[in-house]
Amino acid sequence: MLVYATTRILKQCFRSGSATGIGAETAKGFAKEGASLCITGLPSQKDELAEVAKVCKENGSPHVLEVAADLRKQEDMDLLMNETIKTFGQLDVLVNNAAILLFSDIEGYTSEDFDKIFSVSVKAPIYLTKLAKPHLSKTKGSIVNMCSVAAKWYIKECLLYGMAKSSLAYLTKTTAADFAENGIRCNAISPGGVTDTEIFKVLTEEMRQELLKSGICKLHGRTITKSEVSDLIRFLASDKATMITGEVITMDDKKLLSYAAVSLDMSAIKRVVLVTGSSRGIGAETAKGFAEEGASLCITGLPSQKDELAEVAKVCKENGSPHVLEVAADLRKQEDMDLLMNETIKTFGQLDVLVNNAGIFLLSDIEGYSSEDFDKIFSVNVKAPIYLTKIAKPHLSKTKGNIVNMCSFAKEWYLKTCLLYGMSKASIAYLTKTTAADFAENGIRCNAVSPGAVADTDILEGVATEVTKQGLLEFNKSKLTGRITTKSEVSDLIRFLASDKATMITGELITIDGGKMLSLTA
Repeated sequence: MLVYATTRILKQCFRSGSATGIGAETAKGFAKEGASLCITGLPSQKDELAEVAKVCKENGSPHVLEVAADLRKQEDMDLLMNETIKTFGQLDVLVNNAAILLFSDIEGYTSEDFDKIFSVSVKAPIYLTKLAKPHLSKTKGSIVNMCSVAAKWYIKECLLYGMAKSSLAYLTKTTAADFAENGIRCNAISPGGVTDTEIFKVLTEEMRQELLKSGICKLHGRTITKSEVSDLIRFLASDKATMITGEVITMDDKKLLSYAAVSLDMSAIKRVVLVTGSSRGIGAETAKGFAEEGASLCITGLPSQKDELAEVAKVCKENGSPHVLEVAADLRKQEDMDLLMNETIKTFGQLDVLVNNAGIFLLSDIEGYSSEDFDKIFSVNVKAPIYLTKIAKPHLSKTKGNIVNMCSFAKEWYLKTCLLYGMSKASIAYLTKTTAADFAENGIRCNAVSPGAVADTDILEGVATEVTKQGLLEFNKSKLTGRITTKSEVSDLIRFLASDKATMITGELITIDGGKMLSLTA
């Protein structure tokens, strides 16, 4: 577990603030990582706050500041920020978690209802973000906003709540683009129904049963838990997510993908992970990372890369992998992919994670490409992932495993010289979402990682001049960090998505580029 050497301060309040629910769970989680905390709730919640503070101290937090504040009042928000800085001298993380849920359609709502919801769910996060900016600039800190699937779940009874959460999604992306030059990241989480929170308890029995019925997904046969939301909040606030900004990550998006999840304790089983393109670059880094977690591995590369595969296998064993299978395979050949899967199952008897990482990059515009170029790129970047996904399905169904695909921000970066590569990655984005929806009833998750340019790989070798390479690398530097993404950061995200902490995340395409795409569209 990552322990922060610097002070970590949380801001969360009101009904779903740090006195109860997700806010309290998140504070307790940060406490276990050694963070100092500011926790806050309504003046009427002082007893609950005191109980949360007690648990946080027991969990390892060196200092917990309790502030009673009503986020509908600007002076209370000023007090909250002032007390935090006065006590700790800095701010590293702001979690805008507070919200009010109210059921009303367009006929039934009142002006007071609007003011109540928007004051806490929208006006307060904007103002706290404004107040936090100078302090987060000094620490190169981050913001995590609490959004909701309600922002894309068009139910008339959730009109005001959904509108508020849509506003928060917009705030997240705009803040990420605007604050990047100050070194501040901003992301958001969109959970589905979280039933082990106070907000669930205030519903009528009829509403609770309806939410339970509609919120249970095919994937796990249950609803999401507050501890799972807390895990993702803390990951996004950590150094492992340094190059992730402007993302709104869905957890349990039942209505959009019609999925759900089955609880699986992987700690009792050593996972088996198959990583394609693992002789070098991101694939090799990812294999080494899984090895540190004790996974058994199948690593693969071209027959001409046997020496490189052997070196990766050696490091994986040193890192703690109990068994590393090396398979030389050309993913342009179906028989080689069959061999890859058959050898994996023959050796380990199971498959838990498939990482479709292998890819080919080629610079060409529509005038310059050839039919051979098309076949070369699409055979490895598209055809191979589809086929491997197909033959992995029966094995992943048995383990309730998951798939992580390697996408790219090239799918949205409409650069004529990246035509074929960008088209291939757009296909992978579609494959990811369709697979997530299709395989949910088998308990299989599917997500994708979309990196920007990655510095320490050789994907540009042989396809671009040194001048072109340096130009691309320079252009892709993030305002946020003044650099481009590293393969270890991509590996961290892949392994998080493959872990039990991401159990309720499926069908997501997560960009990791330090906000570069946001700056291009801002």
